[in-house]
This record gives sequence, C-alpha cells and structure tokens, in this order.
Amino acid sequence: MAVCALLVTTGCLGFITGSEPIYAEAEPASVDAATLEESDYQVYQSEGQNLTREFSIAGQTREATVRNQIRGYNRTLDLGPLGERDLARFSAFTSPALSIAGQDLNPIGEWSNGRLVEELSGSYGSLSGVEFEQNRTVAALGDSRTVATFAGTATTSGQEVDVRVHVTSFKHGDDYVVAVAVHPERIDEWDRVRRLIGGLEHAE
Repeated sequence: MAVCALLVTTGCLGFITGSEPIYAEAEPASVDAATLEESDYQVYQSEGQNLTREFSIAGQTREATVRNQIRGYNRTLDLGPLGERDLARFSAFTSPALSIAGQDLNPIGEWSNGRLVEELSGSYGSLSGVEFEQNRTVAALGDSRTVATFAGTATTSGQEVDVRVHVTSFKHGDDYVVAVAVHPERIDEWDRVRRLIGGLEHAE
C-alpha cells in the first residue's frame, strides 16, 4: 500500500497530535520477462530503500519515512579495445506520492528531468557536461509518457565514456514512477530503451 492512512481526516488528526506513525511504501515497477528477453537485458538490482525527512505542517515538526523501490537491469556490450562491459543500464524507480493536508511531502513530483538525471544515474558513475537533446513519446502503463534524452560524459571504472541518458517520470496510482536508461553514445540503444519503458509493470 503506497499511501498510509494519514491521508484521511483521522490520520491528519493523528499527525497533528503525534499519535500516528508517518510511513509510506511504494509498489515496485519492473520490466516484464518477455520484454527483458527480447531486449537482452537482465536483472542486477532489486531492493527497497528507506528515506526519512523532516517537515513542518500545522505548527508541528515531524518525520516521515518512505520506502522507495528500485529495479536495475543491464546489458553487456562489446566495446572493442575496452572489452565486454555491462555499460547499458536501465533502472525503474518508484517512490510514494505522499501528501498530508494537501502538502506534497515527496519532492520528486517537482524535480525537472535534469535533476532526476543527477539524482538517479549515480550507479553508472559520475556524470558531467549533461545537456538536453530531445523529447520523445513512449506508451507505458496505459498512457503516453514523455522521455527526455540527454548527452553527457560518465566516469566509470576510471575511464571517461560519452553517454546518452534517457529519463521519464510520471505519477501512476499512488506512486511516482521514474525510469532512467544510460548507455555509451556510440551504441544506438533507443529501440531497446523504448521497449523497456513500454514493458514496465506497476500495480495501482
């Protein structure tokens, strides 16, 4: 259940009096097995991550804990002199769209695509020189989603690699769903990325 009972009137009273815990857990978003097989990607990460932050409302300062979910996938590429490396990566990240008395407690809904790239592509290595290139549209989870593409340079395993980064973010059910793909610029990975985004599954 992604959003806790604090969203109803009794929950708001519990928040104000401090008698109710503030906790929300996201449903995971994952790529279906058939899409993974046809795209030649495999799972390398599947975990939940707790994040606690303080906020103030109605004159009270409280802590809210959310449990985010991340599913990571990769594909091994033959990079010639660099050998075979798992440098094509795709991550599906979900975070509860938690709100209390009309106040959104999760900043993801307000983050730009550029900010999302900075926050969520860290597993690939440090990114620099990130520049927006274009927007495209992909059908996913019952609607059209805008996918932004960026160019940049990643430092991974001590080497600099020119990369493309694709990111989309939207609200689905009670969660924010964010998908980020990173791959070397020299590899045309868009068709696979499009299929991976289209193959996302997430319970409302």
